[in-house]
Amino acid sequence: ALLLLCALGAAQATGGAMAGVGNRQRNYTNHATNLRDALIGDNSGYDMAAPPLSWRTREAEAAYTSEAGTDVSLQIRFFKIESVDLATGKLRVRVWWRMSWEDLRLSWNPADYGGIEEVHLHASTHVDPETREIWLPDFTAYNLNVGLMNSLDWALATASYDGNVYWSRQGTIE
Repeated sequence: ALLLLCALGAAQATGGAMAGVGNRQRNYTNHATNLRDALIGDNSGYDMAAPPLSWRTREAEAAYTSEAGTDVSLQIRFFKIESVDLATGKLRVRVWWRMSWEDLRLSWNPADYGGIEEVHLHASTHVDPETREIWLPDFTAYNLNVGLMNSLDWALATASYDGNVYWSRQGTIE
């Protein structure tokens, strides 16, 4: 009760300025909810099993891309060597496994959604599709002792208004 009285007193002392903060937060929540519904909701038509189309229009890019599918950038950042066993040829390292791609189905006009330019989406593994919301590239490293998807930590993917998706996960590979 004391906390509530203090909050009411602060709102009255600032001329109700704290009420504006609540309205902005409520507006953001409404815009974010509407955006997620438009991108991946039941009526959006988004199919997470179907890969995104590739739009290759610049000639300079054509030399480095194929017309067969989605271009995915992969970056592996090594940040700690945990062990090296020369006798068995095993290496255990901590890494950041980062992927990015373009999915124009996840693009929007920020002006239509309160200026929101990024949204975080559930991106889990292929072995647990119930918890993911978007299409994910199927990458694997072949000579691992433990499967790649089980070696990396869970993380949200970030989609930008222009359709660029970035997914970064840390983990241990062996």
